[in-house]
This record gives sequence, structure tokens and C-alpha cells, in this order.
Amino acid sequence: MLKALSFLLVLVAAAWWFTVGPGGAVPPCTRPIAYEIGAFDQRFDVSRTDFLSALSEAEAIWERPSGRDLFVYKTEGGALPVNLVYDYRQETTEELGSIESNLKTNETSYDSLEASYKRLESEYNSLKSAYDRQVAEFQSKRRVTNAEIEALRSLEDELNGKATELNALADRLNKLAKSLNLNVSQYNAVGAARGETFEGGIYYNGPEGEGINIYEFDSRTKLVRLLAHEFGHALGLEHVSDPLAIMYKINNADFLRATPADLQALETLCNQK
Repeated sequence: MLKALSFLLVLVAAAWWFTVGPGGAVPPCTRPIAYEIGAFDQRFDVSRTDFLSALSEAEAIWERPSGRDLFVYKTEGGALPVNLVYDYRQETTEELGSIESNLKTNETSYDSLEASYKRLESEYNSLKSAYDRQVAEFQSKRRVTNAEIEALRSLEDELNGKATELNALADRLNKLAKSLNLNVSQYNAVGAARGETFEGGIYYNGPEGEGINIYEFDSRTKLVRLLAHEFGHALGLEHVSDPLAIMYKINNADFLRATPADLQALETLCNQK
């Protein structure tokens, strides 16, 4: 009887170890997921301090509205690694950012040049009208003085100068417009190659281990949302249909909070028996 009881206790302990203990399946939300910074590629424009701050902010997106302690940062190892992995995805995003910056600069220059052109065109038209009136007066007179002839020549020279300046400005505008069109075409080509379902990050759990890889982001907001999204997968959350949600399949919103769809999915997960 004693041996049978001892054997039963061993079975119970083993069951606890494999379901709750290290390496076993832990019921959702029952204890915080420990994470650490894993591989950290310095080609990303972010410091370790800023990255850790973004991780903390991503935690809060889930913890603050739910009132649950879901994640904890560890430094001694043995935790879920969050890796910054630099590859073609971030390179493409940075290239798009550079093209977009040039576009904005060129658009500003174009707008300024266009305003100058319109102002100069107005001055030219006023001067041309004055010149045409003067010529008409001369043609109606039987005699004109040397002073009047000199005044007309002076007006004609000024008009020709304005025309030359106007043509030069028009040439600059055309070249800048061509550059803008090329930049737009380049931006569209790179964007098309990138694709809409560009994978910015992934949570993995398989034979190679468990962890989070972050591949691509173009702003701190996108980074925090991406981290929160992968944290959600680490908890056990699936994608939701709300396009503004943290757990939507594409990272396309610009605010740092969970939506009702996110929180409903979390509560459903955490309340599983």
C-alpha cells in the first residue's frame, strides 16, 4: 500500500512538472512570461536602452487595461529571447524612407519654385501689357521723340529680361517635376517589391526553440506595436479581424493601445479552464 502511494505521488509530481514546471505547458496568464534581449543587430537605428523601453511599453499595452502581470524582463538568461534581426526587410524600409524624404524635399522645392514662377509670370504679363500699350500709342502718333523711343527700348529690354528669367525658371520646374516623377516611380517600384504583407516580426516555437524575431519597422510606434503583437502570440493569441487591433495580421495603425477586439481575445484566452 505504501509503495503504491509513493508511486502515485511520483506520477502526480511528474504530471505537475510537465504541465506547470519548467519546459511544460503553463495555463495562459497564470504566470508572467519572462523575456530577455537576445541577438541585437546594431544596424537598426535604435539603442539597447530605447529597445528595452519599447519592450516595456509593449508589455503595458496588454497589462495596463487587463490588470494582469503578463510579462517580466530578465537579465540572467533562460528567458524568451527577443531578437533584432537585420535583413532585406529593414533595408527595403530604409530605402523607402530615404526616397520619401527626397520626395518631400523636392516637393517643397517645387512648391517654392512654382510660387516664384507664378509671381514672375504675373510681373511679365503686366510689363507686356504696358509694352503693348506703348507700341499702340507710338503707332497712332505721327511723330515720336527720341526720349519716347528710348523709353520704349528700355521697356523692351526689361520685358526680354523677364522672359529669359521666366524661361529659366520654367526649365528648373520641368527638371524638378521629372525628378519627382522618377522618385515616385522608384518609390512605387520598391514598395511593390516589398509587398503589403511584409512580415515585420515573428513569434516562433518549435524544434529550434522559442523566441521573437523583429525584422522591420520605420518608427518607434511601429516597433512598439510589433513587439506587442508578437508578445500577444507568445501568450497564445491569434489574429483578430479588427484592422486597427494590435493582433491584426498587418501592422497598419498608429496608436499604442489595445482595441476591444484585442482585450476580448485576451480575456477569452485567460479565462480558459
